[in-house]
Amino acid sequence: MRKTDPAPDPIEHELRGEAANSLGIADRRLREAMQKIVAFDAAHPEVTASDPARFKLLCAASDVLWSYIIQKEMIGAADHDLVTETFGVTREVWRLMGVIHPDARP
Repeated sequence: MRKTDPAPDPIEHELRGEAANSLGIADRRLREAMQKIVAFDAAHPEVTASDPARFKLLCAASDVLWSYIIQKEMIGAADHDLVTETFGVTREVWRLMGVIHPDARP
């Protein structure tokens, strides 16, 4: 006699759906944050890394990255190299992740 799978738990199903939705939102936020840095760099090629406006964008992106990494790790997906490749996350952003910069807050 073949054993059948138990009926899916509706609460577990709902939680997985919410986790997927939350990750999708974090995905879009990270993509947008990295695009802002790329756009800023293209519009201001003469600006150095220490420019306050650029630093503010880097800090914002690092906050979004932190949230994204937490979301991924909560669902068991921790391939950070893929995050770098997919979103173009730079070393600057990785280094700032988890660091609080009160002067760079919007």
